[in-house]
Amino acid sequence: MIPMKKLFNYRPLVSMCLFLLAGIIFVVGIYSKSALRTVFSCIMVVLLALTCVMHFFSKRLRVVKILSVIIAFVVGALLTVGTFEIYYSRQNFNSSYFINARVCERSFYSDKEKVVVTLDQAEIVDEKTLETYKVDGKIRLYLTMEDSHAMKFELGEKVTASIGLKRVGLFDDGEPNFYYLVRNVLLVGFGSENDIVSLNASSPTIFDSFKTRVKGELDKYLSADYSELAYTMLFGDRAGLNKSMEETYHASGIGHLLAVSGLHVGFLVTLLSLFLSLFKANNKVKFWVISVVVFIYAFLCGFSVSVTRAMIMTVVLLFSRAMFKEYDSLSALAFAGIIILLFSPLQAYTLGFQTSFGSVAAIILLGKQISAFFSKFFHHKLSDAISLSISASIGLIPFMAVNLMRLSIFSIVTNVIVIPIASLAFMILLPFAFLGALIPYVAIVSKVFEFLMRIVTGIGTLTGAFTFASAQPILILLFSILFVLSMICVSDNAFFKRKTKAIVSSSLLGASLVMFIVALI
Repeated sequence: MIPMKKLFNYRPLVSMCLFLLAGIIFVVGIYSKSALRTVFSCIMVVLLALTCVMHFFSKRLRVVKILSVIIAFVVGALLTVGTFEIYYSRQNFNSSYFINARVCERSFYSDKEKVVVTLDQAEIVDEKTLETYKVDGKIRLYLTMEDSHAMKFELGEKVTASIGLKRVGLFDDGEPNFYYLVRNVLLVGFGSENDIVSLNASSPTIFDSFKTRVKGELDKYLSADYSELAYTMLFGDRAGLNKSMEETYHASGIGHLLAVSGLHVGFLVTLLSLFLSLFKANNKVKFWVISVVVFIYAFLCGFSVSVTRAMIMTVVLLFSRAMFKEYDSLSALAFAGIIILLFSPLQAYTLGFQTSFGSVAAIILLGKQISAFFSKFFHHKLSDAISLSISASIGLIPFMAVNLMRLSIFSIVTNVIVIPIASLAFMILLPFAFLGALIPYVAIVSKVFEFLMRIVTGIGTLTGAFTFASAQPILILLFSILFVLSMICVSDNAFFKRKTKAIVSSSLLGASLVMFIVALI
């Protein structure tokens, strides 16, 4: 029985993850030179101090608790400082250069109708000084189209270009702009398609070749838009995705379906588990086989945050089963957050990180209560599915609102309807698309995927037409904070007395709803 005097159970990994994050926020606020973000930095220090004071009065592990949060905060701060200082210490390229490089991502159209080409393994020569440099990251070129058509390059294709380059900025009027840095894009250039030419040579990796083969099979059997949608859902590559379809998915609150999410990894793990069970594989064999396959899939997806998070949590779960240990989902989620932030602290400011961790945290915190409620009316499997959709949607709301500065009215209802359909579509797509790259005609089954996703798109078009309203940033921020706090208080992980819990959670939820209404007005 958990003592009622505790507000929360102490989980070392969760505490460390939160203060690692606090250290990152603290440093970003200092470097941003923004008044609002400087206030956030001060709040992080105050929270650290208050937590240390609370742990000081703890009866058990007092020193360990205090040291763990201080060390996590300092590590997060130092890693972020190091990231910034390494970036600023690099040469500030800002001139015209001759580039010899390799195409590492598919080209796509930007919002300004420019063709975007991303390069790596680049060697550049300053056209004025003739000095040669090797770029230890990626170069992204934004090129105006010539003759009303876009030049297409294959993955791994060697190209040359003569174009002006400059180092990307990290802040835009005090607001973090880490889009390029977290993708390892160090330089950007602007010019014309005529500034870049193919060398008629190619050096694709085995994974590039596999992805190209999968895309070719999808193109055979699916319409252009749904071939791109399938490729996007498999690998998270939105290069060729129809822009109006992408906007429809975002407007209806189901844009998360376009990213390779933990849900997708879960399906892969489920399929592998069922396959291995046919051969009576034990937990240790499952651990090694599934871990290796999920790692390869994460590599194919470029180790996107959501896939990496799911991969780490899967490995922890399988290891726990193999070693006959207990599995704590919140601690596993926090462990995944720590690993990702240690390697790339600025990921904390990306929408992918926030929505991935927010949705999973909501499932862990709220899933049981929601499922228990619906189990009164439906079979437990159906109530679990409804609970998954609702809790994941709740976790997405505040982060989508803050990043897109729009509020979705019907996103939860939309997600409840479309997630099961999209889940079935992906479970059909995944095995047959991959097998289709190896065995002729197998990918024809992916036509079922298109049929199901046309239903999803239709629902998204219907709800997305009138579900969003723009609002003031401060109102959205206040709504998001109050909403998150109310969800934490509602969960089984907050140990208030029943009456107190009802009052606190109802007050916070009511305040967030008021803020929501004010924002809409």
